[in-house]
Amino acid sequence: MTTKQPIPNSLRSYRKQAGLRQVDVAARLGFTSYERISHWENGLAFPSVTNLFRIAALYHVLPHELYAEIWKEIQQCDPVTRH
Repeated sequence: MTTKQPIPNSLRSYRKQAGLRQVDVAARLGFTSYERISHWENGLAFPSVTNLFRIAALYHVLPHELYAEIWKEIQQCDPVTRH
């Protein structure tokens, strides 16, 4: 059985910089539980595109900053995103 690697992200770091708890973020996104926020932060799942943008706005960062490692990989592999 293979174990999935967690999805690298900076969600927890940016949430803490914003002075929010998981339960606060969940409430602002309209969730009744913080479980989904925990799954995202632990790299077990990706937020939807809508929720990614909502979180970025909440933390006052650009969406790709929340997943910087993945963004770097995309830039290196995809000639469209290279500058």
